[in-house]
Amino acid sequence: DIHTQIFSLSLIIAILGNNTTSLSAEPFILKNLRLAKSTKNLYAIESALNAAGDFYMNRQKWAKALPYFVENDKNRKQRKKTPLNDESFRINAWVNQLNIGMCYLNLNNEKEGLANVLNVLNTMPHNINFARGLHKQVRYDLVVYFIGNKKYDEAEKYLRQIVNLSPIIGRADLNDNLRSQKFYFEINKGRSNYVEAIKNLERYQ
Repeated sequence: DIHTQIFSLSLIIAILGNNTTSLSAEPFILKNLRLAKSTKNLYAIESALNAAGDFYMNRQKWAKALPYFVENDKNRKQRKKTPLNDESFRINAWVNQLNIGMCYLNLNNEKEGLANVLNVLNTMPHNINFARGLHKQVRYDLVVYFIGNKKYDEAEKYLRQIVNLSPIIGRADLNDNLRSQKFYFEINKGRSNYVEAIKNLERYQ
């Protein structure tokens, strides 16, 4: 059955993407896409595109990952009927747009990257279980991005948002507190505020 083959190939690609191996995933990616597109089934094509994009994203090969996520976005827009009440469809659409945004950010296209990421953060509700975690993780990703680009005010803004949104997206646990202290250490060190940076480091340890 061709759909079983597509599922199996997607699983192999995911396993290869999460492990350090000399085995190339590209033959599996190309075969998976070829099989999926031969079915003309948009859901099968979406699965194959996701598998390819996720593989390269896990390897931080942003330029290779981006076209698959962009094609997936176009694929979704081709559907005659969009199941707006389908929670999994909406979540997958948000995740795909976030992936596009993170690829652009890591390719130093901040304008396109933030446009995609912030569109999701501004439209994705907070009352869906999966979305709560996504709201938090994406903001952490933005903190990392802005610290890496020495934009410390922006990094601090998203750290504060995590705290302010905690009644909705879930109160901070010990891991969140430790992460925050680590990030504040980086922010204060970057600002040459070494006294506060040392305090953050002591709290982190």
